[in-house]
Amino acid sequence: MNPDSQPSTSRGRFSADQARNLIQRWIGDDSDSSEETSDCDLNLSSDEEEQPTLDLDRGADESSDGEVEPAPKRQCKGKGKGKSSTRPRSRSTQSSATATAKSRSTVSDPPATASARDNGGWSHIEHGGTANTIRFLPTKVPGVLPESGLDENSSALDCLSVLLDREVKQVIVTFINDYAEKRIAEKSGNFSPRSVFARWKKITVKEFDKFMAVLILIGLDRRPAISDYWSMSPEFCTAWYHSMFPRQRFQDIYHSMLHAGDKDAEGKDKIEPFMNLLLGKFRGAFYPFQELSIDEMVIGFKGRWQFKQFNASKPSKYHIKTFGLCDSSTGYVMNILTYFGANTSYDPEADADSGAAVKIFDTLLTCVDRGHKIYADRYYTTRALVDHLLKKRHHYTGTLMLNRKSFPPQLKNLSLQHRQMRWFLHENADVLCVAFRDKKAKNPVVLVSTDAQVDTTRVKDVDKPTVIHDYNSHMNGCDLLDQKVTYYPVFSRKSVKWWKKLFFWMMEITQVNAFILYTLTRTDAQKKIGLKKFKLMLVRQIVESLANSNNDNNNDNNDEARAPGRQPENNPMERIQGTRHIISYVKRDRNCVVCSKDGARKRTHFVCLGCSGAPHLHPKDCFQAYHNV
Repeated sequence: MNPDSQPSTSRGRFSADQARNLIQRWIGDDSDSSEETSDCDLNLSSDEEEQPTLDLDRGADESSDGEVEPAPKRQCKGKGKGKSSTRPRSRSTQSSATATAKSRSTVSDPPATASARDNGGWSHIEHGGTANTIRFLPTKVPGVLPESGLDENSSALDCLSVLLDREVKQVIVTFINDYAEKRIAEKSGNFSPRSVFARWKKITVKEFDKFMAVLILIGLDRRPAISDYWSMSPEFCTAWYHSMFPRQRFQDIYHSMLHAGDKDAEGKDKIEPFMNLLLGKFRGAFYPFQELSIDEMVIGFKGRWQFKQFNASKPSKYHIKTFGLCDSSTGYVMNILTYFGANTSYDPEADADSGAAVKIFDTLLTCVDRGHKIYADRYYTTRALVDHLLKKRHHYTGTLMLNRKSFPPQLKNLSLQHRQMRWFLHENADVLCVAFRDKKAKNPVVLVSTDAQVDTTRVKDVDKPTVIHDYNSHMNGCDLLDQKVTYYPVFSRKSVKWWKKLFFWMMEITQVNAFILYTLTRTDAQKKIGLKKFKLMLVRQIVESLANSNNDNNNDNNDEARAPGRQPENNPMERIQGTRHIISYVKRDRNCVVCSKDGARKRTHFVCLGCSGAPHLHPKDCFQAYHNV
């Protein structure tokens, strides 16, 4: 039999000569060696080069040309000349040889270079931090601006009047009257004599002040329906509302004719120009401190509107979505962006191809200088936003979703023990990531910051990363505002018009901002007050201002008409409070304090016994006019 011939496949075995020839061919030895040695021809020691492993079970190996050759059996030469050993190698020897071959066949880069490439430039650190040098140098002094004219002697009404000044009120009054005229003209006289169109009279700035006073008190005094405030039931009756407005007149304004945009406005133009006007007043009275927070602020709304949002995790599942920029320490609102889908009014200078987060931040930050520290949640955190804010010379700190790109890949499989923390710094030293697992948390919280160091702060006997402590302290600006506006809200009342929700919400924000201005202008020695007391002060001061205005118009010019010894009113509020006003007849007539004027004096015998001084009043019209604002 030719030893070079292929073995018979029926038995699947090799002869000794065939095995010897195959081994010699495999190791490249062309000579037939007959020397007897005490060791095997194939040395499997780890000190020598590892040879390819033969599969003795299959009896075949892959040749260089792709053909399958029979696998030889190993032959050892010892004392028993001519005896062959068919015992295969041990399993441990095979695995060791295979592992060595794999390790030697793999060529890798140095560990540091490979790690930097594989982790996207991120590395774990134990000390150090970011190296960004951004200074906070605002053009205005943070706090209440001097041009607002507010100081420690300013009243609550003064603080509100800085934001809701006569210009804003005149704009609203114009919008309401123009809208009412349009609706009446559309009816072309085809309406009932008892309808709102027949009895409508133009609203004035003074009447709008009364309207605001009633709105503020309605927020403090919650009742099921608007008509309940004018109820004559003993359980509901409150004379103050009757003295401020007839029920029908208030409802005509509140339900029918209230408008905050041009009479022909559609879509976002129904409310956005008015909001921008009011936001400009906000920025003219206050400049924020270095820390700012940007977050989503929602207004509950279940009516029909194409941009209405749904989020089951929100307190109001169906809502109008807005984005707000607030001062972190006070909660003062600086800017608001309302979501209108593709029609959202982003900053025209913002890159149209950038992400939504970049456009939102560019729009909200147009009103502040460089150098601020911006805090936001994980909804906005992207690497594109972080880099964009660094170019705009702002710091950014926010939580992170682990599926966001260009952040440390080590975070995805990171496992931390309770109270354990890890720090990762980018190779450019511009962004720092920290992962921290609190005691009761199932998963670690991950934070990204461009202004942070590897440092800890002790909070309630627990060491936490300082950047996380700063985030918890400064992120609550918008949350603080949301909390305050929901204490005594008017915007929470049902409405079928979406823009009315935004209008009353902005009125509530105006009051909260005025409260913040009032608090900041108080000295430490002065007693701080709460929001409820501040609103009550607003109502009293608005009504007192209206009463003094009426008193100036009707009575100040009648001093000469008063009888000798007659004293002017000491309390202008008395005539519109819930006093028991009774009209009575007296023998001596005097000038009517309402309709009597110089050159046209009108005298009457009737007086009001409920008011101090018993002012003379005509019982038909003057009595009612005197006891209303």
